[in-house]
Amino acid sequence: MSGPRDRESVLAERLDVVLAIGAANAARQRAQAAWGGAQIEAMGAAEGKAHERRAAEAAETAAQSALDHADAEIEALERRLAALDAELVDADR
Repeated sequence: MSGPRDRESVLAERLDVVLAIGAANAARQRAQAAWGGAQIEAMGAAEGKAHERRAAEAAETAAQSALDHADAEIEALERRLAALDAELVDADR
């Protein structure tokens, strides 16, 4: 088993994780916008033809799935960030 990593490598990984969280948050915002747009389309299609309703519902489901995926990715990255922060605290002891 290897010893603790040097502070610089932990900080470098931490920076990568922070940047990844930013990218994941941007993806989440896009997914949120797509989901909102799909809901509006679904409301409009509710009075339309059956195939329009199905298409709108499929778009809403896909957007919700993308939103759920982005949330899960952000949660995983935040857990990794917390682990890196704990590693830094331990290294400072």
